[in-house]
Amino acid sequence: PTTSVTDWRAVFYKLGTGGTHGIKGGYGFLVTEDQKTVYFFTESSGVFFAGADLTLGEWNHVVGTYNPSDGYIAIYINGASIDSGKFPGYAPWATDRPLLLGGNPFNDGFAPYEFEGLIDKAAVYQRALSADEVLSHYQQGIPNNPYPADIVSYWPLEGTAEDTIG
Repeated sequence: PTTSVTDWRAVFYKLGTGGTHGIKGGYGFLVTEDQKTVYFFTESSGVFFAGADLTLGEWNHVVGTYNPSDGYIAIYINGASIDSGKFPGYAPWATDRPLLLGGNPFNDGFAPYEFEGLIDKAAVYQRALSADEVLSHYQQGIPNNPYPADIVSYWPLEGTAEDTIG
């Protein structure tokens, strides 16, 4: 990315426990200040991003995946893989920090601006979804009868701040 992290808006992310801006071991979605480009990141010794352009004024189904067994990271927009790459040797989920939706209350210089938009049906899984699963979620939504066994948290964001799972 060509934009400084101090210009980004936090959409959905989990901070880590050190490193650059305290995100070592973290992951999440950030958008550029103009909210035209979304990035999915994982962080260990450096930050790896997969980026994609958004369609402003319309709903965008955004999914980021990371598979620690092969280091594959990908971002999908509306069911299609947009950007991907390998970032092996890293397990980004080893953090007990809170998962944040829509902003960064810590004022630590990392993505200090609130997201100016709507978020719907945010979910975290214990594994990377396959490309077919991402497409299915885009076309049909998250299965809910029953919910997938490997879903960690799910927020339908339909009037309350409580998660449905997690």
